[in-house]
Amino acid sequence: MSLNPARRIHGFTLVELLVVIAIIGVLIALLLPAVQQAREAARRIQCSNNLKQLGLSLHNYHDTYGSFPSGVIRPTNPPSQPGWASAGPAGWVWSSLLLPFIEQPALHDQLGVTSGGSAFTQYQAAQVSLDAYRCPSDIGPILNDRSWWDAKSDDSHQIAYASYKAVNSHGYPQTHNSGTVTYNKATGGFYTNSGTKFRDITDGTSNTLAITESSYRPIYGRIGGVWAASIDSDSNNPRDSMMDNLIAGPVKINQVSFADNTYNIPGWAKGYMVMMAPNSYHPGGVMSVKFDGSVEFLSETIDHSPENFETVSATPNSVLEYMMNIQDGVPINKN
Repeated sequence: MSLNPARRIHGFTLVELLVVIAIIGVLIALLLPAVQQAREAARRIQCSNNLKQLGLSLHNYHDTYGSFPSGVIRPTNPPSQPGWASAGPAGWVWSSLLLPFIEQPALHDQLGVTSGGSAFTQYQAAQVSLDAYRCPSDIGPILNDRSWWDAKSDDSHQIAYASYKAVNSHGYPQTHNSGTVTYNKATGGFYTNSGTKFRDITDGTSNTLAITESSYRPIYGRIGGVWAASIDSDSNNPRDSMMDNLIAGPVKINQVSFADNTYNIPGWAKGYMVMMAPNSYHPGGVMSVKFDGSVEFLSETIDHSPENFETVSATPNSVLEYMMNIQDGVPINKN
């Protein structure tokens, strides 16, 4: 008995099926980069919005108190620290001082930032993650397991991660803005017990950087930032008192591979240099905000010629250094 031709079932051959699968694969391969680019563009916009809000909060803080917040506050009578803390006292930093101006007054009061409190005594509050201090492209965890807090506590205490740091100097970070030698001269707007005013930024607020990104890099030791406090705020070593909260210009933007030795950086210090210099997961550069509140994307190819390890030049000599220095006399406006 023969089959009725009218009822014969038609389908794909194996070759046709493979061709269809190959076409779908090609289309996905073509679309995926575009989707990723769209997502990164959205994340970059959110990061820009974060920094814009931080720029406005700096202005509101200055209007309220007559100066910008201190980079790091060194407590004069710090509360007794718990047994797990092997470092010095915890000092509030610029980002915790800005809490009331980024719609976090309750957290500010809970920590006791301006009422004698300490991040030691209000440890759980210091673990609150704040979207305002996190870049959406950053892969940092909720709690920074690579901060100085984790390193200098005997049972690895950790506090909330932050992607943004305030600018301290155009070269290697410095704790002070005074002294007879240039090594003690912070040239940015934020340092230990600083109180920078608009009038101090003689290069112009539209020419000078206030805050940039510093991202989480798992391949290094102590990387990324925290928003609440510096665990060793009484240290005269900027690596101890500042690296979780402030940033400078010791190496180029996004210089995270250290494929060359042009900076004369010892091997043990390479991770520190990444931590204390601008870097992000945005392709090609970092987001930043200037003292006038304007947000700018800084290309990783920006002119930059830093000095050798642990030195700071009295006179910067590259565009990025000029933008980090508030009083170098060479205003640079890239807009």
